[in-house]
Amino acid sequence: MHKIFAFRDNLVHFEEIYAIITRWEVKMADVDYRKLWKKLIDKGIKNKTDLITMADISSNVLAKLGKGEFISMESIQKICKALDCDVGDICVINKVKGAEK
Repeated sequence: MHKIFAFRDNLVHFEEIYAIITRWEVKMADVDYRKLWKKLIDKGIKNKTDLITMADISSNVLAKLGKGEFISMESIQKICKALDCDVGDICVINKVKGAEK
């Protein structure tokens, strides 16, 4: 006997839901830029978009920062120069799940 659930006005079998959930992985951000956002606050910069003019980066780079995506080393260098800091002061690379040490 199959259990059937209503899901967004569709009937879905329990087995289908289980298959979807087991394949679905919550993607963590590859890079954590929380240190960057904290540094901006510490320096009295209230708007993230101010970083575009300060560091001469594009809005696309700022969007990638907001999504926790990788950006170029050139952009990282510009940000570090603008904020007078080192790479480790603005980001952390997340470990890959299941990776060997």
